[in-house]
Amino acid sequence: MTKAVILARVSTQKQEKEGLSLKDIQLPVLRDYARDKGSTVEQEFVFSETADNKIRKKFDEMVDYVKTNEDIKAIVAYRVDRITRNFRDAVSIDDLRLNFNKEIHFVHDRLVISKGTIGRDIQDWDTKVYLAKQYLNRLKEDATYSASTMLRNGLLPGKAPYGYRNIIQQDKKKWVVPEPVETTVVQKMYEWYGTECSSLLKIKDMVKETFNLNFSNGYVDFILKNPFYCGTMLYDGEQYPHGYERIIPRELFDKVQAIKNGYMKKHSKFAGLPYLYRGLIQCADCGCLITPEKKKGKYVYYHCTEYNGKHGAKWVREEELTA
Repeated sequence: MTKAVILARVSTQKQEKEGLSLKDIQLPVLRDYARDKGSTVEQEFVFSETADNKIRKKFDEMVDYVKTNEDIKAIVAYRVDRITRNFRDAVSIDDLRLNFNKEIHFVHDRLVISKGTIGRDIQDWDTKVYLAKQYLNRLKEDATYSASTMLRNGLLPGKAPYGYRNIIQQDKKKWVVPEPVETTVVQKMYEWYGTECSSLLKIKDMVKETFNLNFSNGYVDFILKNPFYCGTMLYDGEQYPHGYERIIPRELFDKVQAIKNGYMKKHSKFAGLPYLYRGLIQCADCGCLITPEKKKGKYVYYHCTEYNGKHGAKWVREEELTA
């Protein structure tokens, strides 16, 4: 009896509900087909994903499994576009049939390809791969056009950031509204950082202490630089104004960015030492930072980095600078 694997996939919730349900359509059809062909199903690779990288991971799992199990002779899928929508996948499938002697069965398409397949069936396979790729291209094009239209109209084409939530209004239109508890968290984070007395690590600790939320340093930074809170959306590196409620005043947002930029200094071997004026003074000649260095283990001197070129910068003791 031939051993086989099943691959079943839907790429959207709409497909699951209306056209290619895994539970109600694909899996029953594929299991019946394998049974009628006298095949034993050793493994079922079943997934519902829309993200290309996740589809890729599951597809690669199936390919690796089939390659490492020589007794698996057949892959059973519902139709060509369930197993591939790009030429890379098609190459992997051709590699399985030509170099690993596997049969690939597309039940709905009534197509079987193997090492010995030639002529019309190969043309049919190539054509269906091309059509599946073009269909995916059209979906991406439609999604891009839809997103650009929404952005021009001040609407967010995606998931709302922390502090907001997506809703469907009574008129069936999508909208974004503040989420009360999360809004309070965001507002407090901006207020705390705006005092110029708190680092990202301190904000993280205060969020944990006040709201019992475990934010990473990166997530704190992401929130504190997201202009959505003051009326601007970032999408593919471009900024677009939105019409949703603002929870952070523009003035506070700009102040927070200025404070954050002030901390963006290059790390050095002296970065952890407690110099009084590190990062606070610029050279009047070239605009480079005045940087501290310790001499003989106890004397602190400040001098221009002269990063833009030597200009005879003098060194000044910290005591003189303070005086």
